[in-house]
Amino acid sequence: MPKALPRSSQTWHRCWPNASTQRSPALPAISQLYAGPDEVATHLTSPRPDKPAHQLTAGLGPAHHALTEITHRNEGLAVTGPGVEVVLSSGCPLPLDMQTFPPGRATRTLFAKAEIVLWRQTAESFHIEVARSFAPYLVALLSQAIADEDSIGQTTSKRPSA
Repeated sequence: MPKALPRSSQTWHRCWPNASTQRSPALPAISQLYAGPDEVATHLTSPRPDKPAHQLTAGLGPAHHALTEITHRNEGLAVTGPGVEVVLSSGCPLPLDMQTFPPGRATRTLFAKAEIVLWRQTAESFHIEVARSFAPYLVALLSQAIADEDSIGQTTSKRPSA
């Protein structure tokens, strides 16, 4: 468990018993993203995000913590499908193969010049959090990478076989 997590909180430990757990059994509308050594991002999927946030705040009690709502700051993008690793590799310097970056893993990194939080949800599904001002830039880059991947696939499938 990252040292930044308050060890005194029973609620925190009950919700996230170890660092590899991404979804809370006690609070299923919450996912924890361990985006860095001192950063734990909480991703709320509830239609009423105030309820899990209040539960977390109450459970953390007097333990030192900062719980800040920043939904207005970021845009979330889902990138899914076969070849998703190749598309993301066009702008992300990290190795994204299943062994190095398995489902449930999240990290803060770059995609070209945009800082992102990259979260692998399944073998062919990633969630990207990006600053709202960089979202159009990132979507354009991803669209181009998808188009390039499609054209490569069409070209190789039309090659005569030996």
